Amino acid sequence: MSQQKDLPYQVSEKVLCYHGPLIYEAKILKAEYFESKNASSGVTGQHYYIHYKGWKNTWDEWVEESRILKYNDANLSKQKQIKEMYKSKKSSTNVIMRKPTLDLTTTSTVSAATSNIEKGKKRKRELSIEGKEDSTKRPMITLTVPEQLMAILVKDATYIAKSQMLVPLPRKPSVIDITNQYIQYRRDGKGNQTLVEGIMEEVLRGLRLYFDKCLGARLLYKIERSQYKQMKIQHEDLSNCEIYGFEHLLRLFVQLPAIISQANLGSDVSGSLKLYIDDFLNFLKENVKEYYTVDYRKIE
Repeated sequence: MSQQKDLPYQVSEKVLCYHGPLIYEAKILKAEYFESKNASSGVTGQHYYIHYKGWKNTWDEWVEESRILKYNDANLSKQKQIKEMYKSKKSSTNVIMRKPTLDLTTTSTVSAATSNIEKGKKRKRELSIEGKEDSTKRPMITLTVPEQLMAILVKDATYIAKSQMLVPLPRKPSVIDITNQYIQYRRDGKGNQTLVEGIMEEVLRGLRLYFDKCLGARLLYKIERSQYKQMKIQHEDLSNCEIYGFEHLLRLFVQLPAIISQANLGSDVSGSLKLYIDDFLNFLKENVKEYYTVDYRKIE
């Protein structure tokens, strides 16, 4: 058991906590350091047992430290921004989303392929997660996620959180398949051909790296964690990018602006990176019908 005085969050403290891509108010009930992998999160390290405000106790869960945010004005603003992004009006046939711009901040730090834009050469990519209470002073890029993709995120949340249905796994095409198809798409002369091919491939490697590293900790709903654990046992030789697909990849873009802001890039570099991500998002939009064909299944 960890010493309370050494922890950034205390038992009985009111906090904000990520559940899937959204942020909710919560209260810390317990704190413990796990030497072996926690059954829920799949990771070792400091964990907190939290209760989501207004939720049934059955939703109480152990979460790793990186999912928790301090309850302050800056993080409440982040919560509001993400919530606004998910607001929708439903008609009888589809989900209509206001065309959003993302301006989000998380508690993650990434130093990956983005450095190649600034340095002009390949470097070893590293990714780490560390607590950052206030990243609002860092430069923030703005991503425009196409309306079609935002509508899918809303449907995805409805299927999982409300209907208790999951995406069947392993998913085909996988994240690896999708990024490889995008590379071929560009080699066929499509997309923004002013972008440098080598840099684009490095950006994709960075996205895959973050997805592999953080999917289990940051991009899943609680009811998906049992499925995640099962997949890691049944397919221990496969990465998350080889097991998961389009739906989970879209969740990553909710957090990308803040991830990039933590990489200490200059405004010129961040602006250049935005062009590469925008082109990939446009590719995903063009291929929605091909990639979003999965039938969600009831939890057994």
